[in-house]
Amino acid sequence: YVGANDGMMHAFDASSGQELFAYVPNIINFGHLATLSRGDYTHKFFVDGPIAVTSRALTPGRNLLVGTLGRGGKGVYSLDVTAPGSASATSVAKWERAETPGNNMGLVLGRPVLANMTGGTSVAVIGNGINSTRERAVLVVMNAETGAVIREIDTGVGSTALPNGLSAPAAAYDVDGKTLKYVFAGDMQGNVWKFDLTDSLPASWTVTRLFSAVDSGGKAQPITARVTIATHPLTRKRWIFFGTGRYMTVDDASSAT
Repeated sequence: YVGANDGMMHAFDASSGQELFAYVPNIINFGHLATLSRGDYTHKFFVDGPIAVTSRALTPGRNLLVGTLGRGGKGVYSLDVTAPGSASATSVAKWERAETPGNNMGLVLGRPVLANMTGGTSVAVIGNGINSTRERAVLVVMNAETGAVIREIDTGVGSTALPNGLSAPAAAYDVDGKTLKYVFAGDMQGNVWKFDLTDSLPASWTVTRLFSAVDSGGKAQPITARVTIATHPLTRKRWIFFGTGRYMTVDDASSAT
């Protein structure tokens, strides 16, 4: 499964390369899509974000796909890809979400985390990304079956004057390998966050700032890439590794910071 800047998410048979179906999310910019056939067309992003698919262990008997538009626009979509070879419009399309109740949906550039919560609910977890209405760094936890937002965990950092957004999330699981316990992510203001999702009640989930990356002048160093989680082989303590940097704006191309 791969998104493309022709406005579609394509499904290919891995053994033959044959395309099985293509899906155009209803949340893309259809005004831009109409320009693809123009002779003077200039590049635009469409279905540019990463894709994640559940295993049968996570969603018994089925495979659910969750993808993002990335730089193509604000939003997340979901498909049922249990039987891609016999896909139809009614059997595949599940849900799309262009905004959250708290107006925190941005350009989601990080791969969604698909997991079970304590209690068994299947969820899709995203960092809200850049350019949201509120410009805050927020972790969004959605019901993987319906797209309903279970909780928006706001770090409280970011504003129109100081734009922010949460980057790709990394997950730490329980011993079963599928029940989500913690999520770690960086943001555009150089912060590394730990989200504690161990409680069975979403209202009790918490967020803690672990670190703030700044340069010698005190200026925040953006964290745009997904953090990496590792376990020390002797102490069994969990370590978080990350790097700083950004290549998203015009100024970034000439920046040496």
